Amino acid sequence: MNEQQEQINLFDYSIVSAFNEQFYKNLLLKKHLVDEVIFITSVKTPDGKHYEEEELNAFFYVFKKDGHKYLVEKNCIDDVPIEVLDEEMVAYKGSGYKLVRNYSSHKIRPERIYSFRELIQKFAYFKHSCPKDFLLYKILCFASYFSRINFRCSSQPAFGKDSVLNLLNDISGNVSIVQKPTIAKLEYLSVNKVLVCNEMSNLTQKEQEEIEHYLLAVGAFANRYTKRSRGSKKHGSKEEYDISKLSLIILYNDIECYNSTDKYFDKIFPKQIIDRFPAFKFNGRIEENFGEIRNADDIAKSKKDDFLKIIRTIRYYQNLWRDELKPYSAIDFGLSVRYQKIFNIISMFVNIYSKNEKEYKSLMGELYNRFIGYEHMINPYSTKKIITEDGKLNFDGTVVEEEVIE
Repeated sequence: MNEQQEQINLFDYSIVSAFNEQFYKNLLLKKHLVDEVIFITSVKTPDGKHYEEEELNAFFYVFKKDGHKYLVEKNCIDDVPIEVLDEEMVAYKGSGYKLVRNYSSHKIRPERIYSFRELIQKFAYFKHSCPKDFLLYKILCFASYFSRINFRCSSQPAFGKDSVLNLLNDISGNVSIVQKPTIAKLEYLSVNKVLVCNEMSNLTQKEQEEIEHYLLAVGAFANRYTKRSRGSKKHGSKEEYDISKLSLIILYNDIECYNSTDKYFDKIFPKQIIDRFPAFKFNGRIEENFGEIRNADDIAKSKKDDFLKIIRTIRYYQNLWRDELKPYSAIDFGLSVRYQKIFNIISMFVNIYSKNEKEYKSLMGELYNRFIGYEHMINPYSTKKIITEDGKLNFDGTVVEEEVIE
């Protein structure tokens, strides 16, 4: 088996799933969150054959794993993943919970094993019909993980939108994908680094209005968000979420994939939200031949060190990616202030990926094309120009030659 085949097999869903189950099996992860934050005044704790009332007066997250519900104090969420060291069965509102009394954090030590370019190239190394589109999308996903950006993405089915983010979550955690968002789901999942809304059509009018307030706050890069769902109202409190590091990604298919376009994102959400979430239209599909893997558990065990190298590298870049920025200038695309801010953040990750400034400008031009491509899909009469294929229009008015991206 050659090195490329090993890389491809490493990210087979069954192998990644097996690694996740083996490596994180004794830990509580953010993916185990099942409910919004709840305020608990008191619980009943066992005392021999009787139960005594114990005052708590604190906010708790509810985790569910292996059929058990765990209560973890809200201020412990940054220590996740955690291993429970001491727990006690308690009763709350007629249901049984395991109240976590003590735990240990199992965060992984960061280390620069791969360059950022190597990390992007190794991660989800799948054969794709439009490899440059898939490359740009992976850079966007990691930019959302390492920094803070908000964007929308459309494509044909099987492009790999979910795949990259699911793999990132299974390997490194802290990504949550919501299939049918409600305000309650969005709020309690805001503890993740990246929150992904997959398809936002078929919302009721009330659901849409509630979600709009959330999108406006996140899209404005607010640092805090005041909870609107009913949980905190019952206790007379206005709970706030720290969203200062949250990235929000909204995914859906190209407009022609739907029988009716009346519920398409751009037609149901107001301009204030559209203006906060730039959209990109990516092309192509994954063409990887995923054969049946009968020994996924064994492969995952043998590849544990390979996964750990990737996780350690991810942890490194979460903290120190700015150290690798090259002296390339941000490119002014003539966009709105909000859009340009997001493009500037993305450009820093294209910067540390690129071998030289020529490649950097070429990739940023390609990304701009995907942005304009989305606008042309929504408005075929748009007069905004895509950068030509016969020569890359540089943004100071000059033209640079096309470069093949390896």
